[in-house]
Amino acid sequence: MIQLDKDEDAIVSCCLPVRSLLWVACSNGIYAVDSSLNFDQIISYDEGVKVLTMEATACGVWVAMVKSTLLHLYQTSNASLLATVDCSQPVHTLLTGYDSKLLAEKTENLTITNLLHSQGTLLIATTAGVVLSLELPTSVTQFSSLLHPIALSHGHKGPVDIMISVNTTAAESSVASSRKHSRRKSTHKLQPQNNHSLLVMSCGEGYEDYVSKTTITNIRESVGCLAVWQMSSNSNT
Repeated sequence: MIQLDKDEDAIVSCCLPVRSLLWVACSNGIYAVDSSLNFDQIISYDEGVKVLTMEATACGVWVAMVKSTLLHLYQTSNASLLATVDCSQPVHTLLTGYDSKLLAEKTENLTITNLLHSQGTLLIATTAGVVLSLELPTSVTQFSSLLHPIALSHGHKGPVDIMISVNTTAAESSVASSRKHSRRKSTHKLQPQNNHSLLVMSCGEGYEDYVSKTTITNIRESVGCLAVWQMSSNSNT
């Protein structure tokens, strides 16, 4: 057992394996813990700032803060800050044209609620029910030009609480219809198609189509709905 923070009441908000270390968010900082339980504080925030969640990607570790729309990207090797992304603008843009009262309800206390990385894309859930898609760059030089989240056209009426992913693999299979083809089959093996897809499920209050501005009318807003997204290696959604 180790105590990361001097405050005995400090709470660990989340943990994330990063290379050979475990990044642990506790109190107003992030600590790197090795296999021998040695640790160092690698990232420090102002008093009262808490980490909500972290997500590891090829370009670094993304960190979302409690009650914030800002995303911070850190380098995995030395925890240096690479970029900061504000996720509020695409949400406001998507909700343009909504009734002013409804718009205020959705955006008054807008924050990030969850992160999920899949197929080179970072999905960002929000309290407005809007899910954002951020295509991740493959090199540091692309950060300034590509770090622009895009709001997906379908989402939830209220806050998105959970996002999970399930990998699926579509492989071509064939069965010989007669013994006549058995020898040919044994000498000419079919190669499975490398066609990987992924199902992402988001759970939140109600469902909403933000393009047509329609909801499922027979479901109460407070009822949790499960939205399923299909993603592939060739496209975001």
